[in-house]
Amino acid sequence: MGARAGTTPHPSNAVPVTYRISRCVYLRLLAVCLGCGFWSLWQQAAGLIGPQGITPLSDLMSGLARAYGSGAFWHSPSLFWLSSEAWFVQAVAGLGAVASVLLFFGIAPRACCILGYVAWLSFRSIDDGPVFWFNFPYDDLQTEAVFLGIFVAPAGLWPWRPKADLPRWVHWLLVWFLFRVMFGPGITKVMFHGPWRDLSAVGDFLLTMPHPTAAAAWFAELPRWLLQGMTAFTLACEVLCPFLFFVPGRARRLAAVAGIGLMVGIQVVCSIRGFQPLTMGLLLLLWDDAALRRLVPVRWRRERVAPPSDRASPGASEQGHGWRRVFAGVVVVLCVAASIGPFLSQFGVPVRPAALARVDAALRPFRIASCYTMFCIVPAERYGLVVQGSDDGENWRDYEPLGIPSREDRAPVLFAPYHDYLGFKLWFAGFCPPSQDGWLRVLQHRLLAGEPAVTRLFAKAPFAGAPKWVRIAWFRFCFATPEQRAMGQFWVREGLGIRVPAASRRG
Repeated sequence: MGARAGTTPHPSNAVPVTYRISRCVYLRLLAVCLGCGFWSLWQQAAGLIGPQGITPLSDLMSGLARAYGSGAFWHSPSLFWLSSEAWFVQAVAGLGAVASVLLFFGIAPRACCILGYVAWLSFRSIDDGPVFWFNFPYDDLQTEAVFLGIFVAPAGLWPWRPKADLPRWVHWLLVWFLFRVMFGPGITKVMFHGPWRDLSAVGDFLLTMPHPTAAAAWFAELPRWLLQGMTAFTLACEVLCPFLFFVPGRARRLAAVAGIGLMVGIQVVCSIRGFQPLTMGLLLLLWDDAALRRLVPVRWRRERVAPPSDRASPGASEQGHGWRRVFAGVVVVLCVAASIGPFLSQFGVPVRPAALARVDAALRPFRIASCYTMFCIVPAERYGLVVQGSDDGENWRDYEPLGIPSREDRAPVLFAPYHDYLGFKLWFAGFCPPSQDGWLRVLQHRLLAGEPAVTRLFAKAPFAGAPKWVRIAWFRFCFATPEQRAMGQFWVREGLGIRVPAASRRG
């Protein structure tokens, strides 16, 4: 006899909430972003930290050893303490790339995440000085994502049909991670930068972002009220929606949809490495399997109902044993404890009590939790450095990085989740004081010497070998008008002077 309307189904007949679909999608997106990151390093590490690079790795490691003595390894855990040779740097990047490919195809996923974490942390940990390549928010975002991926990934060899669901404790760690990734930047924008409060920041961001695409110029010409609406939408997604992540049901899913919409919009106008795909993967984890299947047409739907023995406790096979519960508890405590300090630092609040501060200090080198405050301060104008070479000291030709503007007739391109390390650093240096330009002079000397690894950091070099003269000029950039873009001009640049004076091969 059927149950009467309004009665509650017996618990044994309830379909459990599972996240198998989003788990698989998230691991694949993580693999793509991690693989592109290691591919970028494979191609660019020699010019950045190679023996003849801009900041040689041997110098970085020696500086860490002098600064921290016997505690240098624990301050900067890295495989590069074993060797700083160029072949070893390539081997670490190659190891990470191989692990990413295997992770994408589902081969030994947990082992791949462990290898990816160790390899990525090795690069992240060596930056501890005025010149840094791997010490930006995205580097920390990917470090934490692949660390948590160790627990997201099944332990078997073939994970895409896992017998057990994503454990509840792992899912809640991911929700907490996502909350910090979204809420941290949002609240700091509101607290510390007026243009976000008066809703003008998106208009500035479209011009001054690191690696704009061709679509950014079109969006920048939209009416002011529409740009203000985009700013308000951004703040709503980052400040209000994150609290709905902890509310099961429709509210959580709608918050995820809003966040995914924001990520798609940012991806259209800007190449910010893998930030958008990784965040979209995290947001998808707010949709359970039943909700995702409802988006698929009925004729294509294949309902999968767990057997009765699995319904009482999703993920029971991964949490059922006592030692696994203890392990889960330890991981949760460590991850939450490590995240409190970075989270409070956004508000200028010190970590208390002292015991928690000590835990925070001990765990911070491993980057299992970080502070995320991306693009909270948005400049109103775009300043940029352009490296120029000459054979006669009078006629100068531009070196062209992949992502930032240089020549006025060079169209922006979309290349994320690949990363242009030198271009990003040149964009960042354009807003920094000249006192931090020491690395630019090293770049200048490497180009004068015709160092191939450094020359390859540019998407296009104007000389087959080494020029006789190199200088670094400083410009203000604006988008070209629609009429100018129709004629092939994409930027208007105004010279502001010479940032690094011309030098020649003769000194």
